Amino acid sequence: MAEIVGLIASIGAITSAGFKTARAISTIASDLGAVGAEISGIATDLKAISLILNELKKRLSKADNITVEVSNLVVETQLTKTALLDAKRLDTTFRFEEETSRTPSTQIEDGQAISENSEVDGTIALRSSMYNEEKMHLARPHPRTGSAILLETMSDDDFIKISEHLRLQKVVRELALKVIHHTSRQEPQAASLDDAAENYTNNWHGSHEAYPFLSSRAQLKEKLANTKKELIQSLERIELLDKLVETYKIESSTREENDRQSQEEICLSIRNEMEEELRRRMSDIHMVRKETKEEIEDARLAAGREAIRQFQAGRENLDHSS
Repeated sequence: MAEIVGLIASIGAITSAGFKTARAISTIASDLGAVGAEISGIATDLKAISLILNELKKRLSKADNITVEVSNLVVETQLTKTALLDAKRLDTTFRFEEETSRTPSTQIEDGQAISENSEVDGTIALRSSMYNEEKMHLARPHPRTGSAILLETMSDDDFIKISEHLRLQKVVRELALKVIHHTSRQEPQAASLDDAAENYTNNWHGSHEAYPFLSSRAQLKEKLANTKKELIQSLERIELLDKLVETYKIESSTREENDRQSQEEICLSIRNEMEEELRRRMSDIHMVRKETKEEIEDARLAAGREAIRQFQAGRENLDHSS
């Protein structure tokens, strides 16, 4: 039972991880380009597997209740075995009384003769009281505590033995009741009762369908085996998806790093171009300023020379006129 509970918890954890992985893949599938469609298909399959595992978890939870039923059947089997032993004990006692009652005798007790009929009456009363006591013992409720501990330590062979006891349960009960109710029969009748019990036992070997416990256990084992296979396949697919997600993360990180480096290179190139353009323009401005300054200086010198020439010409004119 502890293994089933652990298996149910494992299935729940794997189902939750599968749903989370499917959601994560659905979120990042749009960024994968051509691989996104295939990854989306894998996410869909993973969701389907998660749903199947969730359904298996529910069925295993229901199957866990079978252990309680098995524990009850174990207790009933033990009670049946006890009833069979008590019936055999009563049968031995009653046969001994029958053998004793076959020989007629007269006993003297307290000076009075006691016939065989009184002994037979006492035997009948004894049988009646023992039969009533046996009915009370069979009808008495028994506690069922500790059955869960028994199931946890029970092996497969014990389960098979329990199933055999369960198949024999009805036959054993009928046999016990027949032994209790028909203890006054002769030995040939007792032999026929033993033959009937043997026939019941032989018929039991062919009544496998009457108690489908083994088949149910086989089906449960098969379901557990299939569940383990599906869990292994799911784990493999989850590992594959984890690898794909890890690869995508690495590629995404590499792509982001490359983009960042490209952006830095572009920014550096633009900055260099701007600085070069600025230096070129500053050089042009410097050259223009230098040329302008030279032109202004040339113009000033030319204007000074022209003014001196005009002054000298005016002076010469004044000299000639005087």
